[in-house]
Amino acid sequence: MAQIQPQREQTKEERYIHRNLIAQTMKTKIYKTWKEAINSRRWDPDRECYLDPKGNIAVEPSSADVETLIKSITEE
Repeated sequence: MAQIQPQREQTKEERYIHRNLIAQTMKTKIYKTWKEAINSRRWDPDRECYLDPKGNIAVEPSSADVETLIKSITEE
């Protein structure tokens, strides 16, 4: 019968690489949502911003920094 091996601890570099990958994916989703809102012309004149299909504010991708996203992942 095979023995179950305990998972080894990740190094700081491995954790950073993993968080960076997640942050890049988040930035891609932000870009897709923003681009789709622009193409659909969902401009809200009251709030002066574009909205996603659910009515949430679509953030411009240039305002989302990867390092800031990594920090938000770290805090979770």
